Amino acid sequence: MIKDLKVNYVTDDHGQPTAVQISYEDWQEISKQLSVFEEYIALKEELTTSFEEVKSLKKDKSKRVTLNDFLNER
Repeated sequence: MIKDLKVNYVTDDHGQPTAVQISYEDWQEISKQLSVFEEYIALKEELTTSFEEVKSLKKDKSKRVTLNDFLNER
């Protein structure tokens, strides 16, 4: 993460924070890191689903499909 993130707080008339401002460069870095994190989460979800499918296939052998059949599915 960004170590020396400089944040400016925007407050309302009562001094309550309502927003923050950061530099454009910091925003670009945060945005890039967020994209990487989102890709990681998506991959993790896909792997979890795949492992659940494998467990299901091990339990019910009638659902198995050959590799050729799988690759030829549309």
